[in-house]
Amino acid sequence: MVAFNFNGHAVIFEAGLDTIEQGYAAAVTGITLEIDRKKGAFYDYNRHIENGGAPTEERDDDGYLIWSQDQILEATIAVAEEALMSLRKAYVVAIYHHWERSALKWTSRKNEKHDDLARLVLAMGYPIDPHLHAVRDLANLLKHDNDRWGLKLHGSWSAVFPADFRPPLDGAWPVNWYDRVTLSDEHIKTIMTTVRGSGPKNLPMEF
Repeated sequence: MVAFNFNGHAVIFEAGLDTIEQGYAAAVTGITLEIDRKKGAFYDYNRHIENGGAPTEERDDDGYLIWSQDQILEATIAVAEEALMSLRKAYVVAIYHHWERSALKWTSRKNEKHDDLARLVLAMGYPIDPHLHAVRDLANLLKHDNDRWGLKLHGSWSAVFPADFRPPLDGAWPVNWYDRVTLSDEHIKTIMTTVRGSGPKNLPMEF
């Protein structure tokens, strides 16, 4: 027979993560479908032009192009892809804050720095994933967009930046850290796995 060692902390923690994960999946699906639809329209339009079809466009009296269908589609795709990236970044903050708020409740604290809070959670016998501090760095960068958290994140998780990005030494030039962060669905999965591994679980017992 298999039963579970019931832990109320675990039930609420996992339920919150499940809700965040489901909301993320639904939102991503909607935006991704729109991107795919616009890309399909862009491909079809270009095939239409290649096959000798008349362009959909507007020109001024001197013949200069004002707009064309392919330009509009390209711009629409770019906006949708930017929205998808912004969505991922917003969910990173939501996922980390769920852990932080949960951990404060487990430890009966009102406010603690991340490292102290993680130690208190460990002292309760709950695990802390070794990558959790990098998730903290990412969430704080996305909230504050400054050199302090940008440099911390580049040191703890450089993979969320473009491969060719190198931060300036001693603030030699300003960096828009928020825009430099590039997240994929795999990054979000890693973050969710990390947070799920940083708290209580209802473990099965056999008897």
